[in-house]
Amino acid sequence: MIPGIQLSSFSPFLTTQDSLEMTFEKICSIGCHTLQLQGISCTIPPRKIAAALASHHLNSVSVQDFSSTVLSDPDSWISMCLETQSPWLCLSRIPGEKTEKSMEDFAHNLEALQKRLPEGLNLCFHPVRDDYAAVRRTDLVTLLMQRLPWLSLCLDLYHASVRGMPIPIFLSAFSGRICMVHFKDYVTRSDGSRILVPAGSGEIGYASLVRLCKDIPYGFVEQETWINDPFADLAEAYHWLCCETSPSGSSA
Repeated sequence: MIPGIQLSSFSPFLTTQDSLEMTFEKICSIGCHTLQLQGISCTIPPRKIAAALASHHLNSVSVQDFSSTVLSDPDSWISMCLETQSPWLCLSRIPGEKTEKSMEDFAHNLEALQKRLPEGLNLCFHPVRDDYAAVRRTDLVTLLMQRLPWLSLCLDLYHASVRGMPIPIFLSAFSGRICMVHFKDYVTRSDGSRILVPAGSGEIGYASLVRLCKDIPYGFVEQETWINDPFADLAEAYHWLCCETSPSGSSA
């Protein structure tokens, strides 16, 4: 597994070309050079994003956004992937109600989108917690993956965990089809509310999960809200994942 950072973790800092450059520079200082792109302001042209990546020697594995956003203007998102040399276009969440009918409509839209992709660009799906709605003694994510056997999966372990999914079974069922995983973590306050903390420092038991994910190509740490400095939190999470995935680390 190659560790990286999901760029949406820094969305408030991705509003202008200057702030994007600053963010990329700080990511490099962490020691990270692999990204999944999300959260960049649409006012920044893809060619300038690509130039900023190149100037900081950063590699984009994937461009991600909400499914409804991508499907409303697929050509722009395909262009973004091509400009940034990102081999994966990732769509997050099943649009609409969490029903089998919505899943089928989404599957048809993904089939249509797949036909528009140039060679070398692939689709993957990022489920969120509500996408795991129970249906027909299984869940909508499983049905979608069965419905589209060519579709790859970007598995967010946080969303699967808080939904109560049996993650080891899920990883086994879709072995070979999971192109990347997200690591996000939380702690529960005394009032029952959850706050995000650097991956590996919260309540999700990631040690065993990292071992199960060792053959997945990419792993991205993610944290959209912070109590401390966001770059310090993501640095902690990134270094934790590097350690866990290193041959000499605790997951070896």
